[in-house]
Amino acid sequence: MNLFQVAYDEDTYRYISQGGFQILDNRANLRPDWYEYWPIRNYLLGAELDDNKWYGFFSPKFQMKANLNYLEVVEQINKANLIPNVDAVLFSPQPDMGANFLNVFEQAELFDPGFIAAAQKFVVHMGEEIPLSAIVMDSRQIVFSNYFVAKPSFWRTWMQWTETLFACAEDINHPLHAMLCHPTSYAANAQRKVFLLERIASLLFVIRPEIKTHAVNPFNMGWSMTRFREEPDYTYINDSLKRAYRDTGFVQYLNTFIAMRERFVKRANL
Repeated sequence: MNLFQVAYDEDTYRYISQGGFQILDNRANLRPDWYEYWPIRNYLLGAELDDNKWYGFFSPKFQMKANLNYLEVVEQINKANLIPNVDAVLFSPQPDMGANFLNVFEQAELFDPGFIAAAQKFVVHMGEEIPLSAIVMDSRQIVFSNYFVAKPSFWRTWMQWTETLFACAEDINHPLHAMLCHPTSYAANAQRKVFLLERIASLLFVIRPEIKTHAVNPFNMGWSMTRFREEPDYTYINDSLKRAYRDTGFVQYLNTFIAMRERFVKRANL
């Protein structure tokens, strides 16, 4: 296993050195606008990956968000090794942000209006016609913060998408540049591009069904700070309904999910 955590400064460097993860040194932080992608990109472009090994790249907040330490991550990957043909293991926090939305793009739209339109244009640019507003994702596809480990075959596919996104965002003359570099309310230099990049893995898990995932129980990880966390039963039920719909195609499951979510929105005055 090659499990890294990104060090942004001396404090995070010391913190990571005591926790078991390998250090992905980004103390120079030459491109803060790309967040973790900058050091991940540099590593994947320069490393010779072993097809028999797992690779994962986590932010310094991983332990806090996922409620998992290094040894627990290793234990979960060892369990996934017992499942035939698993390509990626998901360690996704904020299960309420995943379960109570149709997919990760709808979730992002709530916090960044215009996100789906920009993401859709990028997906079309990649040669895919799938309508992002209609995709149904459950906890087997949803992953936030790039908190997953995967075999090199997946990372190569992921890099094809992320490098195209990188090129579009870097070229000020590209028609997608302005939409991708649109500022968000997350932080001063947080542009839409990093949140779209964060959702590429989830999209690939849907449109490439040959990629097999194993999701570590997200309900044991950190939840969001929104009102969705106040009634966790809705989260459990809604993820189950989306899972049932994906497995069977029975529209009743999807209709019930929509009704359940609307019921909660009204109760919470969202």
